[in-house]
Amino acid sequence: MILAVVLGLLDDPVCIAKADDWSIFGAVRLRGSRYLSDDYEDILSTGFGVSAELGEVWRLEKGPWWLGAYVSAGMDRYPVEGSIESLMELEGDDWVNLSALAGVKLMYGPDVAPRSGEWGFTWEAHVAFGVVRYSALKADATLLFFPLGELEIFDPSTAFASEIGTRFGFGSPSFALQLGFGFRYQGAPKGGDNTTEDPDNPWTWGIDFSAEFRF
Repeated sequence: MILAVVLGLLDDPVCIAKADDWSIFGAVRLRGSRYLSDDYEDILSTGFGVSAELGEVWRLEKGPWWLGAYVSAGMDRYPVEGSIESLMELEGDDWVNLSALAGVKLMYGPDVAPRSGEWGFTWEAHVAFGVVRYSALKADATLLFFPLGELEIFDPSTAFASEIGTRFGFGSPSFALQLGFGFRYQGAPKGGDNTTEDPDNPWTWGIDFSAEFRF
């Protein structure tokens, strides 16, 4: 309720939230994503993940706008499929990128959306900040058909994470199906023993499909 108090201190009536007009929402989101850096694209294919989200929003005094905050926790898996410099073929375990806002991939941020209170189309935008926990990445490598043994590409590590995105949907005041698009920028995983230099901080882009419940 801190956000409602802050908004209530503003002089502009457009920005004053009604103290008794608020809503809790929860969502389950399925996401496909891709890294936008050569440091990762060479060895990781498209990742897939799932996340759970819980938040609270308040309706502004004027217009259909709602403003609030949410927390989310999720996990993305990136299969190791690719090559390094088109010579070293890698076959290894899936790489797990855990993201939450209270455990492993931790995201927290504001959410703003117009809601009419009736069946119809919805739109929302969000920004989030948090942490990401990377798993180790080890792979069996072959160079020109000769096995090189197991390589340590990334060590387990923790880094910052941020996200910006938008979603469009259709539904009722209590339930909506949504399609979203967004970008994440986060700290790089720690390079393993077989990594000559640490990778760059990565950008990823993703598309998600979600079911949102409002209470």
